[in-house]
Amino acid sequence: MGTGTRREAYRWAIRALARRMRSAHEIKTGLHQKAFPHEVIADVVSDLAEKGYLDDEKFASNWVESRSANRGYGRIRLSFELRKKGVSEEIADRVLSLHLPPANEAKIARTILEKKLRGLGRAEARKQKGSLLRFLRGRGFSSEAIWTALGDSDKEERA
Repeated sequence: MGTGTRREAYRWAIRALARRMRSAHEIKTGLHQKAFPHEVIADVVSDLAEKGYLDDEKFASNWVESRSANRGYGRIRLSFELRKKGVSEEIADRVLSLHLPPANEAKIARTILEKKLRGLGRAEARKQKGSLLRFLRGRGFSSEAIWTALGDSDKEERA
């Protein structure tokens, strides 16, 4: 067990939260890596949650909004990332349903696809369909969003 005090643990957690919002699991893990005693970790995490500094639902909401808008990630990838950050499946599902419903996910996939298709001729775009599908799947988009985005690009080509 570590010999760190509650005050040191609290300070470390506040500094970590000042840099960016974090999940309760991330704070617990960081404090554990710093060798603070389990009782101290539990107390600090509980205190931070009571004060509203630690809120997995707010964290997940910010994470989804940021990563979908700025990085162009889909529901599958975001769900995986949230679980990796220690957010419960229930919270992750609720936040994804609220902030990234299937229609919005398809729009984001379409926007990414348009960027990727810029500069490609129609014939080249058709040849790249498999590659584009894999690219969008790697970004974590659902099959429905991918096929909607690819279908929209086919409609545009025919117009």
